[in-house]
Amino acid sequence: MKKIRLYAWILAVITVLCAFASCGDTDQGGEITVESTQNPITVTDPLVTVPSTEEAPSVKEYTTFESERGTLFAPVIDIQTALNSQKYDYNRIRTEMSTLADLGFTRVYFVVATNGYGMSCWPKWSDSANRYISGYTYVLQNETALKNPNKMYINACKNAGMEAYVVYKPYEGGGTQSVPESVSQLGSTVSNAWIETLGGYIYHTDPFIAEHPEYRIQRKTDTALHEELPVTALEIDFLLSSYSAGSNLSSGGVSESVARAAAEKYTLWVSDDNGAYHPYTGLAQCSFTTATKETFDMNGVSLGSKSYLTMRITGLSVAYADAKYFAVSFEESSKLHTIPYQSFRLYNGETLLSSTTTSFSRYPANSSDTPANHDWGNESSKPLSGSLIGGVVVDANGGVTGVKKGSKALNGAQDFYKWGFSYGWVYDSEFAYYANSAVYGIARGTVEYVPGGLCEAYEEVRAYWLEQVKLFLDYGADGIDIRPQSHSTMVIDYRNYGYNQPIADRYLQLYNVDITTQEADYLKLAEIRGDFFTEFLREASELAESYHASFSTHLIASYEKPTLSEKRKAQAD
Repeated sequence: MKKIRLYAWILAVITVLCAFASCGDTDQGGEITVESTQNPITVTDPLVTVPSTEEAPSVKEYTTFESERGTLFAPVIDIQTALNSQKYDYNRIRTEMSTLADLGFTRVYFVVATNGYGMSCWPKWSDSANRYISGYTYVLQNETALKNPNKMYINACKNAGMEAYVVYKPYEGGGTQSVPESVSQLGSTVSNAWIETLGGYIYHTDPFIAEHPEYRIQRKTDTALHEELPVTALEIDFLLSSYSAGSNLSSGGVSESVARAAAEKYTLWVSDDNGAYHPYTGLAQCSFTTATKETFDMNGVSLGSKSYLTMRITGLSVAYADAKYFAVSFEESSKLHTIPYQSFRLYNGETLLSSTTTSFSRYPANSSDTPANHDWGNESSKPLSGSLIGGVVVDANGGVTGVKKGSKALNGAQDFYKWGFSYGWVYDSEFAYYANSAVYGIARGTVEYVPGGLCEAYEEVRAYWLEQVKLFLDYGADGIDIRPQSHSTMVIDYRNYGYNQPIADRYLQLYNVDITTQEADYLKLAEIRGDFFTEFLREASELAESYHASFSTHLIASYEKPTLSEKRKAQAD
């Protein structure tokens, strides 16, 4: 056991699951009050005893909730995270819940493992009972032993005399992992379907998504793909101005001469399948210009006025049939700062071609792993490396001979030219706007759908979500809390999404504007989506009330008064 003192600074760093929505006895829907002979733990207690990680390894954090007895303290258990980290059986879960109850806790919040949540961020599946990589090994063993982990945790909590509150994330549908076009799914042991996406296929999705990929959140159609045109030029903007994007990524500014000297040491790669890349061997010329311009992110938000060094590689001749994918690597990237989704542009003459850029490259599970023998979908370590920081040294035969000193290459990220890139999903916000990666992937075209996020505008989707809520209530949940946030809907240009037909139809009905061919006011679009999601919330609340259970939903402060940048406002007006 250990004790923590509940000073204000401690409470400030606690993750409060219901920061903007009540999750106690005054929720919408039904109410339930559980009398207990135990002395409840309140935030006014000078010392609160909490279990050690050995006694309650499932507990991720602690939160507070309001009740008739005042503000109480409650553990939070992310079931999927728990299943990733250690071996579990029902007896161990039951012992853990009894420990929490003995300490005086009266409620536990469970972030349930939804159908797509296991693969929402990174696949950590083990193909060997004795294998242990990065602390993520036990998912398959635990799901086999527990059969229904959500039900087991809820039942154990209830049997220990505590309330079980479910935190359900309906948009958590998985699908953030991709497979290059070159890989056949026939060689994988993954059972659920692969779904075509930019760069290849996604896998490990909610089974409902696998059956109905067309129900995912749709991106606005790019009407100027020009896929039939060959690529004749590539432009890259390198930031000369200073910026700060968190503790791990910033720049005090770079001189033109330093940036140019680094940019000249580049290698251009091409691929027809986003699996194997080889250096471009055709003729190419490189030129540089500088300019200062106001910079906007992918959603029209101003990032301020910034100075750039623009490198233009011309003289290329790359037909679409020969290479849909490009990569650029640098021998020294520490002084080459970019905004990936803005800084890379493909051209045919002066015609801008549709493209998507990423700094996320795949890498092998171990030194002997190859794309041909890789068991796609059952990886023992994450296939996304993030950005490769430092530099890539390329030999005369087009092989990477080394990564320069100072590089950060996890599990062989320098092998990008054998494994390819993953497009359209951003986990670390640092890489949303700025990066100084040693290698970038550039794909022709755009991602058509949010990989694992279902669209709330379809009646079938709302009905499916409601079925999940009913399951948790049938397991005995005392409360349901809906969390709109998820790991499966992390896209950088979010304002380009939400163009599904039911939303377009509602927009046309309300504003007489066809958003499939005309510019949409994003706030109006978001409001329509919110109305559809509210329909689900209303039905879920009524369902919870019929079970005499509490109901709540998470809100973010920006939901109350969403804003656009001045540029986007002007466009909307």
